[in-house]
Amino acid sequence: MQLDKPLIIVHRQGMREDENTIQYLQDRNRCYLIEWEEVMDLQFHEKLLAKLNSQIDESVDKGDQIHAIVEYILKELGD
Repeated sequence: MQLDKPLIIVHRQGMREDENTIQYLQDRNRCYLIEWEEVMDLQFHEKLLAKLNSQIDESVDKGDQIHAIVEYILKELGD
Protein backbone atom coordinates (compact mmCIF):
# COMPACT_ATOMS: atom_id res chain seq x y z
CA MET A 1 0.00 0.00 0.00
CA GLN A 2 1.30 3.44 -0.88
CA LEU A 3 -0.05 6.58 0.72
CA ASP A 4 2.74 8.95 -0.33
CA LYS A 5 3.31 9.75 3.36
CA PRO A 6 5.83 8.17 5.74
CA LEU A 7 4.32 6.06 8.51
CA ILE A 8 5.64 5.71 12.06
CA ILE A 9 3.98 2.98 14.13
CA VAL A 10 4.19 2.69 17.90
CA HIS A 11 4.61 -0.98 18.79
CA ARG A 12 2.03 -2.27 21.28
CA GLN A 13 3.01 -5.54 22.94
CA GLY A 14 0.53 -8.38 22.90
CA MET A 15 -1.71 -7.11 20.11
CA ARG A 16 -1.85 -9.98 17.60
CA GLU A 17 -3.80 -7.92 15.09
CA ASP A 18 -1.14 -5.23 15.26
CA GLU A 19 1.64 -7.80 14.81
CA ASN A 20 0.12 -9.07 11.55
CA THR A 21 -0.36 -5.57 10.17
CA ILE A 22 3.10 -4.45 11.25
CA GLN A 23 4.72 -7.49 9.66
CA TYR A 24 2.88 -6.85 6.40
CA LEU A 25 4.01 -3.21 6.36
CA GLN A 26 7.60 -4.00 7.35
CA ASP A 27 7.89 -6.64 4.64
CA ARG A 28 7.07 -3.92 2.13
CA ASN A 29 9.17 -1.13 3.70
CA ARG A 30 6.04 0.87 4.45
CA CYS A 31 6.53 1.78 8.11
CA TYR A 32 9.05 2.72 10.75
CA LEU A 33 8.44 0.89 14.02
CA ILE A 34 9.26 2.41 17.40
CA GLU A 35 8.65 1.29 20.95
CA TRP A 36 6.42 3.32 23.26
CA GLU A 37 9.44 4.25 25.39
CA GLU A 38 11.08 5.87 22.34
CA VAL A 39 8.21 8.27 21.60
CA MET A 40 9.27 10.93 24.08
CA ASP A 41 12.85 10.95 22.75
CA LEU A 42 11.99 10.74 19.05
CA GLN A 43 14.06 13.20 17.03
CA PHE A 44 13.80 13.66 13.30
CA HIS A 45 17.46 13.64 12.26
CA GLU A 46 18.81 13.11 8.73
CA LYS A 47 19.10 9.33 9.05
CA LEU A 48 15.51 8.92 10.27
CA LEU A 49 14.15 11.29 7.62
CA ALA A 50 15.97 9.32 4.92
CA LYS A 51 14.49 6.07 6.24
CA LEU A 52 11.00 7.58 6.32
CA ASN A 53 11.36 8.99 2.82
CA SER A 54 12.45 5.57 1.54
CA GLN A 55 8.88 4.40 2.18
CA ILE A 56 7.60 6.67 -0.60
CA ASP A 57 7.83 5.25 -4.10
CA GLU A 58 6.52 7.74 -6.64
CA SER A 59 6.74 5.19 -9.46
CA VAL A 60 4.08 2.87 -8.04
CA ASP A 61 0.75 2.79 -9.87
CA LYS A 62 -2.10 3.26 -7.38
CA GLY A 63 -4.37 0.89 -9.34
CA ASP A 64 -1.77 -1.86 -9.08
CA GLN A 65 -1.62 -1.31 -5.33
CA ILE A 66 -5.36 -1.77 -4.92
CA HIS A 67 -5.20 -4.96 -6.96
CA ALA A 68 -2.28 -6.23 -4.84
CA ILE A 69 -4.16 -5.51 -1.61
CA VAL A 70 -7.26 -7.35 -2.83
CA GLU A 71 -5.13 -10.31 -3.95
CA TYR A 72 -3.41 -10.42 -0.55
CA ILE A 73 -6.72 -10.33 1.33
CA LEU A 74 -8.20 -13.08 -0.83
CA LYS A 75 -5.10 -15.21 -0.33
CA GLU A 76 -5.29 -14.75 3.44
CA LEU A 77 -8.96 -15.68 3.41
CA GLY A 78 -8.13 -18.88 1.56
CA ASP A 79 -9.78 -18.05 -1.75
